Amino acid sequence: MAANADLGAGRESFYKHEWAAALAQLSSADRESALGPDDLERLAVAAYLLGMDTDSAQARARAFHLLEDRGEAQRAARCAFWLAFELMNADEMARAGGWLARAGRLLEDCEPGCAESG
Repeated sequence: MAANADLGAGRESFYKHEWAAALAQLSSADRESALGPDDLERLAVAAYLLGMDTDSAQARARAFHLLEDRGEAQRAARCAFWLAFELMNADEMARAGGWLARAGRLLEDCEPGCAESG
């Protein structure tokens, strides 16, 4: 029950742009029960905005793998792009390139001209 309360509070804090509270609440909910991709992306954003690059990257990578496993190629590619963006900003070009390559492979079978292919 606490995980549900933390999850709801974390989502509310996220939408209010209360990044530290969102991070704490979503992290707590995740420890109780693994978050889904939407909430992992929220966790990643909050962590990134608080300068917690490693935590952000870990949450985004988890979201990517969940989305990829679900067959949601475009959403997974979008997640990979944001992870690559964060890594480029951290001057980790090799890792960023790897994530961009993953995104590209996922989009090979997607509709031409989809936003993610940009």
